Amino acid sequence: MDAAAAVLARSGPQGLSATAVASEADVSTPSLYYYFASMPEIAAALAERLMGRITGELGAAIEAASTGLDAAAAVIERTVAYYCDRPDEWRLLFQGVAALELDPVGLREPILPLTGALFAQLADRIEADLDAGLLRGDVHPRRLADLAWCQAQGILSMVMAARAGGTDTRFPVDELVADAVGLFRRGTALPTGDRGVCR
Repeated sequence: MDAAAAVLARSGPQGLSATAVASEADVSTPSLYYYFASMPEIAAALAERLMGRITGELGAAIEAASTGLDAAAAVIERTVAYYCDRPDEWRLLFQGVAALELDPVGLREPILPLTGALFAQLADRIEADLDAGLLRGDVHPRRLADLAWCQAQGILSMVMAARAGGTDTRFPVDELVADAVGLFRRGTALPTGDRGVCR
């Protein structure tokens, strides 16, 4: 797995081949198949490892946040920052299914429990904000948790597309993130004078 991660970092998802991974691990190519049945299985195991890393970091950020909205903001901010520094990980996880002809079901099986637990954790924090009267009563905690992830992924899609074209986004990434977080907060929070009113 360390060899596969090194190949991914050096060559991107398209360079992730059995020959490259075996060479990096200093083993013969047939030796790989003692541990994994196929290259898609290696890529799926690597994807699970990488998703576990980001969901672990985001889970800690959600736990450390003061409120559910702060936790949602942390998910947006940290997800974008994390993948801007690791574009090949993002490409493997979010574009690799097509690029590497991976089985989408086989890739989803290890990843969905990780993201599902993360979104449930964030939804619980948002639910606590609702119970404390900090959010509008029509806020749906799980939908809002999913939306925080979607906002981060939308920004990342734009960033990665710009980078692939050899350019930058029209506006700096940190400004896009700040605006996304601001819209997120303004669209869900009660005005200060209305806080404390239970739903």
